[in-house]
Amino acid sequence: MHSIKIKIKGAEFEASGDPKLVSEQYADFMKLAAGLPDPEAPTEAPKKASDGKQAAPPGAGGDVDLQALMARVFSTEGDVISLNILPSGDAAALSTVLLLLYGHAQLAGKPTVMVDSLLKGMSQSGAQHGTNIARIVSGTPGLVTKAGVKRGTKYGLTNKGKQQAEETLRGLI
Repeated sequence: MHSIKIKIKGAEFEASGDPKLVSEQYADFMKLAAGLPDPEAPTEAPKKASDGKQAAPPGAGGDVDLQALMARVFSTEGDVISLNILPSGDAAALSTVLLLLYGHAQLAGKPTVMVDSLLKGMSQSGAQHGTNIARIVSGTPGLVTKAGVKRGTKYGLTNKGKQQAEETLRGLI
């Protein structure tokens, strides 16, 4: 059993278990932490946007917040990306699929994902939405792309799907 606890740039990481798994999770954390601003670095005065209004301060919904949320919401175990926090509500199944596709695109650099990988992620996450991804995404045109048939099907996010996944991600916490 291996355990680690670390705090870098205001972000905390704690894990214990199989040394290989902990090392993989630590590597993912370090990738995300690399993009975080140093909290001890001197800050600049707030900048004004081109319309004269004050721009949003760092950490007010920008990429850094999104990366911190991703570190809390997603887990990677080998090639499987899963969710630590599941969406709820009427569209929970669709939100789960969108988040998993978003996680693959952002964490693994895979803009399209094989259906088997999505199903493994859903299973690992504990999602109880069934195994028919096509049925889950069928009622929402314009969010997900689909190519292939049966087990060879690949899914990806459109720009609109990416935006909805980000909104869902922000709404989880």
